[in-house]
Amino acid sequence: MRPAPQPLWKWVLTYGRRRRAGLGVLAWLMLAEAALSALLPWPMKVLVDNVLGTEPLPAPLSSITEGWGTWGLIGAAVLCVVCVHGAVSLLNVAQAGLNTSVGQRLSYDLAADVYAQLQGLSLRSHARRSIGDLMRRVTEDCTSITTILRDSLLPAAAAVVTIAIAAGMMLALNVKLTLLAAIAVPALALIVRRYTPAIYDRGYEYAQSEADIWDDAERSLVAAPMLQAFTAEPLAEARISRTYDRVLTSAVALTRAQFRLKVLSGAVASVAGAGMLIVGAHEVQSGRLTVGGLLVFLAYLAMLYAPLDTLSQSMSSGTQAAGAARRVREVLEEQQEVHDLPGAAALAIPPTKAAEVEFRCVTWGYEPGRAAINGVDLRLPAGRTVALVGPSGAGKSTLAAMIARLCDPWSGEVRVEGADVRDLTVRSVRDHVALVQQETYLFPMSVADNIAYGRPGATMDEVAAAAKAAGIHDHINSLPQRYQTVVGERGATLSGGERQRIAIARALLKNAPILILDEPTSALDAMTEASILEALRAARRGRTTLVIAHRLATVRHADRIIVMERGRIVASGTHEELVTAGGWYAEMCRLQLGEPATGGPAHG
Repeated sequence: MRPAPQPLWKWVLTYGRRRRAGLGVLAWLMLAEAALSALLPWPMKVLVDNVLGTEPLPAPLSSITEGWGTWGLIGAAVLCVVCVHGAVSLLNVAQAGLNTSVGQRLSYDLAADVYAQLQGLSLRSHARRSIGDLMRRVTEDCTSITTILRDSLLPAAAAVVTIAIAAGMMLALNVKLTLLAAIAVPALALIVRRYTPAIYDRGYEYAQSEADIWDDAERSLVAAPMLQAFTAEPLAEARISRTYDRVLTSAVALTRAQFRLKVLSGAVASVAGAGMLIVGAHEVQSGRLTVGGLLVFLAYLAMLYAPLDTLSQSMSSGTQAAGAARRVREVLEEQQEVHDLPGAAALAIPPTKAAEVEFRCVTWGYEPGRAAINGVDLRLPAGRTVALVGPSGAGKSTLAAMIARLCDPWSGEVRVEGADVRDLTVRSVRDHVALVQQETYLFPMSVADNIAYGRPGATMDEVAAAAKAAGIHDHINSLPQRYQTVVGERGATLSGGERQRIAIARALLKNAPILILDEPTSALDAMTEASILEALRAARRGRTTLVIAHRLATVRHADRIIVMERGRIVASGTHEELVTAGGWYAEMCRLQLGEPATGGPAHG
């Protein structure tokens, strides 16, 4: 059983500890500002009571300022105010610079953890979330840690200190007024407690609705050619407009919840301040408080209520950010289905040796209770080529993904060289597998870097040799900068066949003992396919190869062909054996290759 998740404040503090030095300096700067601000009312008291009024100066000040005269005292009071304001301004400037640095680092720390977690999640985990939603969580939602720590908790702590200073000064001036002012504190606490849960819920809903915008934008941009071809732009615009309406509704609901808190806390402070004026005026009239003392008291009352307002606003913004932080924690707390077990060994196969792969009664699925692979037993002999064929959705690509530990079986075993892959480290297993996927992905960098992506230290001669084997070398040399030509996003500046051949070259350069080809020729014309198949036949020598294809010309020369339907193996044999046996494979050969079906139903 997994341990219960940490409370939010504990989880936040784990990131605060990483940047405790910067946060500590920020805290000291805030406290210094609060302490200096507490000095500001006193020059005014001296000015009103002792310079403009008739009250004598306190003994310590009287001895220091003896002979200064009225204008000397006025100048000293003004100078004190200017110096304190100047010091506070310098502290504010220092805070502003440090705020940016610490805030960005906090957000980057969290984003790095989320990104690393996403890299380790299995196929099933990624299938449950859209790209746009995940992008929102990695970017915008990760700034919530900065809002909570830097913009909410630190100001709240500084506000508490300021309140303590102001309350102490107020008690020294007039106990009666101080006790009256304290009545507002429980009322403010009740208001904050009443309305922060609603802000938390509305903040989460707002972050969720904004993620829908990212989803719609990502889908529309990726599918732009299709939208244009079907003149479906109005439909896409209407869809994103409806999403924006939901975002607006969420934003209004969030603002309404925050507004209630702000208005009610402001009303309490205003009523309390008005009461202070009435009682304070009575205290002055009765002689228990000087005019200057009242002004100082009201200044400290502002110092008391302003931090209280800061506390309520910090709670509001922090609670809203907590809604976004909840979305981040959903990713971080998701269990990694594919991970290294304690004591996992590293797979080590010599480069010149092929690897045997075996599936033993393997079952797996994307959703609980719905198996995509069901009780599969299959052996890939070392150095041989095995092909998987069958209708779409039969589980072919999923079975291949298990070899590279992109997912681990619910039950059964996947073994490489006799070892259960779950007893091996994920990285070492993947280092021994080269993969060409059906959906080719190229990065917006040079052709050479794309080919060497799985082997960054490869020389240009090795890169060129892999490109020649994949039949793309001549085309690369016709590009403006040849191998240094930068391809567009997702390889958009190349044709589908060119992208696929670069992907094949990338897999060949990795020189792994296990080669997985998932529809390697799906984007190629018949003539190019023939040349690529010849290159692949040469590349497969000395490797254990698993080929997945719908085009049977790609697999007819495999050592063994496996026919899958609905997650099960229903037939196996050589091309000739399966054609003779009849069934799905023989029918596909008749349709694709013109070969007559001569046998009866196939048997698994």
